[in-house]
Amino acid sequence: PFESAEDPAFDCFYVYPTLDYSAEPGNHTFDEPNPLVPYTTQFQAARFGSLCDLYVPLYRQATIASYPRRGDDVDDLFDVEPFAVAYADVLDAFKTYMATYNGDRPLVVLGHSQGSHHLIRLLQEEFDDSPAMRGQLVSALLVGPTGRLRVPEGDVVGGTFDNIPLCTSNTETGCAVGFDSYAAYEPPERVDPVEDDTVRACVNPTRVVDGDERLEAGYFGGSVPGVTTATEVIPDHYTATCAETDEGQVYLAIDADPPAGDTREIDHIGATAEDASSLHTADYNFTLGDLLLLVESQAAAYQD
Repeated sequence: PFESAEDPAFDCFYVYPTLDYSAEPGNHTFDEPNPLVPYTTQFQAARFGSLCDLYVPLYRQATIASYPRRGDDVDDLFDVEPFAVAYADVLDAFKTYMATYNGDRPLVVLGHSQGSHHLIRLLQEEFDDSPAMRGQLVSALLVGPTGRLRVPEGDVVGGTFDNIPLCTSNTETGCAVGFDSYAAYEPPERVDPVEDDTVRACVNPTRVVDGDERLEAGYFGGSVPGVTTATEVIPDHYTATCAETDEGQVYLAIDADPPAGDTREIDHIGATAEDASSLHTADYNFTLGDLLLLVESQAAAYQD
């Protein structure tokens, strides 16, 4: 059962992913209600409300068709007008939040996919070169950044950020978590077209939380016959491992490894990967149990 935190010591600022699948480039306008926004917020971010006060700005996100395609002559995502418009909304919302609600409280920023893309730019512009802002940052969950969170190979800082490192322990604060998940049996086939020595960031939440590869619990929609709740919590069934393809593509490999004697007949990996080349849409679903534990531990360390 979900219980909202009473008088929490920190805030969470969440930016949701692309939820407008229009075939035309552009922005989802404020006067077009999108039922996927509350639905996705419920599944990805609402549980963090058991730890923090949660702020979720509505923004004119770029449609899925606005993303540059392979071969397009685009140096930076935010050179594309719909993304510039969407980011302006996120930035305005963040500045409003800081001026009106924050009151010098510590905060976690969290997003997914397009939400993480906007948060990466926000962190670059508002946090990375500011010791004061970095001092307020408990952590940044930049989940599903699709290769846009990068570090030099073997390092935890540099590349996307100059001063914000990747998280390496559950008591480290002011750091970032990022990963792109794939089925262990279906690793990424394409390599990011970058011309530097950086690789995709891969912070394995369960490895950071308790040092192993067993995911604490996944949070999924209806999949088990006879279960009627909106959310199904699936504990101790999946594993996560940071891996690398022969071509140098780094990713989070998700696999099923039920304990001996486990008779649950479930397959969220196959169901997710069936119509996609990755587990991108379920990045949060598989890892949410560990992400919650990680933020809880980091917030406690921050208070100490």
